[in-house]
Amino acid sequence: MRARAADVLGEIGPQARPALPALQQLLEDEDFTVRTIAASAIHRIGD
Repeated sequence: MRARAADVLGEIGPQARPALPALQQLLEDEDFTVRTIAASAIHRIGD
């Protein structure tokens, strides 16, 4: 669920900027997949 939410935010792109703090927290997630998708989402949002 967390990975999918991060992926959707990445798909939204720059308009999802307000979610960056939450995505940055996911970079510390115990699940490698969640961390990877969060990093990709941050990149796609443009930070």
